[in-house]
Amino acid sequence: MGLRQEIYNKNKKTYIKIGNNIDEVYNTYITDMNMTKLLALKKHNQSHFLKLLKNPQPSGYYQSGAYQELISFIYPLLLCKELTKFADEAAYVGEVNNYTDMFDNLFSNIISAYDFMLILDHNEINEDNKKLVLEMYNQYNKFVK
Repeated sequence: MGLRQEIYNKNKKTYIKIGNNIDEVYNTYITDMNMTKLLALKKHNQSHFLKLLKNPQPSGYYQSGAYQELISFIYPLLLCKELTKFADEAAYVGEVNNYTDMFDNLFSNIISAYDFMLILDHNEINEDNKKLVLEMYNQYNKFVK
């Protein structure tokens, strides 16, 4: 399920709205964190399951190949714990509107959720957009304090 992807039947036709990068970025980041924690447990636990886990990364941190450029791009937003948790839950249950509403409530004076998703979907990573993400992160920090 993507945060902007909706599939529904209308007059026996299926419609698909494209664009699901933002939840994939969040989910990839969360998966990487969880895998890193599991790999750390491997040192202290002799579980058969944990022995099967492999990590090709010399750093010890697990990094899946998918979406790494986008993850590095939106990393400041991934540090916003409540936003990350909400995005993960919204992706899991497919509540697109809840997430976009929360995003718009936080950042509407900077960018809309729709426009931000378009940046991610089109992989428009440039210096201006990096500044935009930092501005969003700083605003988030002011909001939660």
